Amino acid sequence: MPVIKVLKYDADAQEAIAEITTSLHETAIVSQVSLRVFCHMVSLPVISNKVSLFGLLVNNIASEDALQMPQKTNCGYFSYRLFAKVLDTKKRHVQLGDVDIELDCPLPKDIPDNSYISFDVVRLDLQQKT
Repeated sequence: MPVIKVLKYDADAQEAIAEITTSLHETAIVSQVSLRVFCHMVSLPVISNKVSLFGLLVNNIASEDALQMPQKTNCGYFSYRLFAKVLDTKKRHVQLGDVDIELDCPLPKDIPDNSYISFDVVRLDLQQKT
């Protein structure tokens, strides 16, 4: 189950910076992954069993053989090179551990559901689901 920790909260702007920690358990070794994400238009970030992120300015999508640990990039405060499992290519829906991520661009047509991809993302936003 993912854990959300609020690192900084601006009540006037109703924005927060949060850290989401989840486990990668696709392999025999379980690894903890932490990502810093942006939260906007909130009174407080919603804490639940289901965490959904929106990936902004996604590019360099490539097919992969297996998951790897995320790599922080220097393209921005919330930017990463992520490795994820494709859940639904048409809906641009991927998963990293227990965290769902919706991408802002289509996946290449040669990448099938249930495969692994890597991609660069400039910002990750916490989606508020009701």
